[in-house]
Amino acid sequence: MNSVYSQTPEWSWAISAGGSDNDYGCCLAKDLNGSTFLVGNFYSPTITFGTDTLKNTGLESCDIYIVKFDPSGKILWAVSAGG
Repeated sequence: MNSVYSQTPEWSWAISAGGSDNDYGCCLAKDLNGSTFLVGNFYSPTITFGTDTLKNTGLESCDIYIVKFDPSGKILWAVSAGG
């Protein structure tokens, strides 16, 4: 598969998410169906993606999250792990 990438990105969508403390997005990946996955970690007591609110179960540490978006940027699901 040949792909050509522009020096100027053409944004399809963007969202805002986060909590009250330091929260980070670390990796993005796209599957063959056009869905996007975001992986990161969060120190906030909770972090919200759309209508999904994830709770940090760690004591003074961070939990990780994974979020799946459809090709138009709609959040399909969000999960966290850690503690």
